[in-house]
Amino acid sequence: MSVSSLLNPKNIDFSKNDQAICDYILQHPQKTKLMTIQKLASNTGTSIAAVQRFCAKLSFNGFKEFKQVLAKELELEKAGNPQHDFLKEYQEAIIEFQSLDLSLLIDKIKKSRIIFSTGIYYSSLPAKQLHFALIDLHKPSLWAEGFTSMSHLLPSATKDDTIIFFSINGDLSDNFKGELSPFFAENPNTFLITMNPATPLKQFFKNIIVLPGKSFNFHSSIDSQSIACLFVELLINQLDQNPL
Repeated sequence: MSVSSLLNPKNIDFSKNDQAICDYILQHPQKTKLMTIQKLASNTGTSIAAVQRFCAKLSFNGFKEFKQVLAKELELEKAGNPQHDFLKEYQEAIIEFQSLDLSLLIDKIKKSRIIFSTGIYYSSLPAKQLHFALIDLHKPSLWAEGFTSMSHLLPSATKDDTIIFFSINGDLSDNFKGELSPFFAENPNTFLITMNPATPLKQFFKNIIVLPGKSFNFHSSIDSQSIACLFVELLINQLDQNPL
């Protein structure tokens, strides 16, 4: 049995919520096996009860049992050569970097008073890397990770500054929508760095840079930051070749 077969048994009609949960798991199988039921409900815009009903329709006693079976199926699918497959997808993503246009972001960084580099959880790693790299290039930069530090830092940003936000999966949380979205929506120089071209976060940003490697990230057990960190290195090297 494949993961697709596991999620789509015959003679079962899915509700709108069921389909949303199914589609999410198919896109993020590795992440789902590590998630809590609360996290899956939040990421799919459903509820804990909806996830429980979905599992019951698939003949599981609960979300815990479903995750156990999902994990086994994923292991079977990777039994061939998981390291080769992982590195192949990474290689394909790197090649796609050649078509990435960074000219606008580079121009904004050159002209900005201060660069605000921000990110949440895993995505705070490339944000921090960019901050330190800009400091090394003698460009004023501030860094914040997490909702609390960002909500304290971003009010100081002006129209002469540039705000960069890393969100590899592009998920829209209630905290972001309620606390942080006004800071991004009101500033004319905002950039979202993501791997998700369909992210709901894009409504709050003036500029979006979609990194290659969407498939690579979907199959990763965590929100992979290697592509985002490579993006930072590419950006910094281009900046260094074109002095600020």
